[in-house]
Amino acid sequence: MRGHLLRRAATALAFVAALVVAPPLVLASSPAPDTGGGDGAPATAPATAPATVTTPGSLAPDDGGGDDIPWPLIIAGGAAVIALIALIAALSRRKPRPVGPGGPSTAGVPPRHDQTAQDRGYALGSAQWVHDNFTLELLAASPEAARRRWTSDRARLDDATIRAQRFSAEPAHGLAWQSLAQSLSLLGSSMEALIELRNAEPPDQQLIHEASDVVQRHRAQLASDIATLWPTLQG
Repeated sequence: MRGHLLRRAATALAFVAALVVAPPLVLASSPAPDTGGGDGAPATAPATAPATVTTPGSLAPDDGGGDDIPWPLIIAGGAAVIALIALIAALSRRKPRPVGPGGPSTAGVPPRHDQTAQDRGYALGSAQWVHDNFTLELLAASPEAARRRWTSDRARLDDATIRAQRFSAEPAHGLAWQSLAQSLSLLGSSMEALIELRNAEPPDQQLIHEASDVVQRHRAQLASDIATLWPTLQG
């Protein structure tokens, strides 16, 4: 695109230069008018000279030739030439725009971060959130508040589990993703059971204590799976 604009600007520059140079050349090559001041008479003369009517607005031709130079046209043409030169210089300094993913410069080159890599990062980030924030906040909340929070935010845990299960079918690090999916599923089930035990009437403290131990074991396994998978995303 920039080369096309440069070619058009160069063509316009040549055209304007021709307009500027042509009038003086035409004036220089045109024959001077014959005023009759020469030594000899013209070879042929008309038989009858037409009558000349002099009016107040008529002017006699100036034989000097100095006032016939079209200075306004030359000045305007010079200004146009300068403007075109400045345009060409600006276009030559202009950086080319980056070519999009479908452009020829990136054809056949895979993107640095494809959609699958982004999905892996999101799944692992969600698992990290479940371990560091979600489960701890549920354990610290009151039984009623924990049930409300579990109902409203468990969808992200389920989504991370589904994504991890999908990645477990891939050859690369499939076993690690399978372990992560299992840890997320078991942690979700144990957390839901603990919330229900805490909201039971009357609550059984022995069962609540045992359920809390199960939740902590699954949290520890989830932390181990996350630590295993994070380096694989950086490769």
